[in-house]
Amino acid sequence: MRFFKILGFTILLSLASTHQVLASQTGVAATVQGQKIYETKLQKSIDSLLMKQGTNIGVMRDPKRYKKVREKVLNVLIGQELLWQAAKNNNILATDEEVNQAFSKYESQFDNEVRFKIKLVEAGFTKSTFQENLKQKLSAKKWLQQKIQHSLTVSSSDIHQFYVDNPQQFIDPEKSTARHILIKLSSTATDVEKKLAEKQLIEIKKELDSGTSFAQLAMQKSQGPSASKGGDLGFFERGKMVKPFETVAFSLKPGEISDITKTHFGLHLIKLVEHKPASVYEEKFATEQIKAYLLQQKSQLAVEKAIAGLRLKAKVEINNL
Repeated sequence: MRFFKILGFTILLSLASTHQVLASQTGVAATVQGQKIYETKLQKSIDSLLMKQGTNIGVMRDPKRYKKVREKVLNVLIGQELLWQAAKNNNILATDEEVNQAFSKYESQFDNEVRFKIKLVEAGFTKSTFQENLKQKLSAKKWLQQKIQHSLTVSSSDIHQFYVDNPQQFIDPEKSTARHILIKLSSTATDVEKKLAEKQLIEIKKELDSGTSFAQLAMQKSQGPSASKGGDLGFFERGKMVKPFETVAFSLKPGEISDITKTHFGLHLIKLVEHKPASVYEEKFATEQIKAYLLQQKSQLAVEKAIAGLRLKAKVEINNL
């Protein structure tokens, strides 16, 4: 099923990288109800976002592009501060146990304690300030769950309407699974090398015709990365393989072995294992995924609305560059 990615508002802390796009700035980027958001924190958050997106740092030399990213990240930090303040005002706070569990979870992502401590220092944290930051994020998340998200629902009619309105999302495309035996050839191969490679596959084809297992010969003689798996390529859709390979693979019948097929990788023998025509997922099998997606959408909108409401009531001062 060509299903959608579920996107939602998450308030989870990611350690920032020390590779900053611009030199760290001093001063205050914004003030939220008297609480300062410093330029250093903003810059580290920008840097972390760029790393996650794989954005070329050179692109950020464009002042207009940088300004947009800065505004986006600063608005997120302002939203986080507003949610933390709302959690405190309503006494909806993460417990010490919840904070310690979250801390242990982050720490477990590192090979050892020393690496984790180094990362904390790089991100500008001590153990205690990191735990306090975790408490703020977890408290904000708890406030959202109790005040905003707990009452969100999705009706069966909503689910049905989404299924009807998005038919392409529920098509399981045509796919095949195949094995292959590859004899590599470089783009600069000589005529002699080409003939030798072809001769190798002709001899292999004779062995296959005599009843030798394709998987066995692939393990013994294929020069491709799938050799250790008997040439097994698993299921693939159209457009996932190089065109000459795909054309041949989708023209075969299950169990049929191709003639020698040339691609830029070299020469192949292809055996089609199974072919599955395109099919449509019935609504009853997609219900839970649709429900989860729609809940995430509703949650996203509700959170954005909640932050906007908090911001209208709060005194927020932004210091522009």
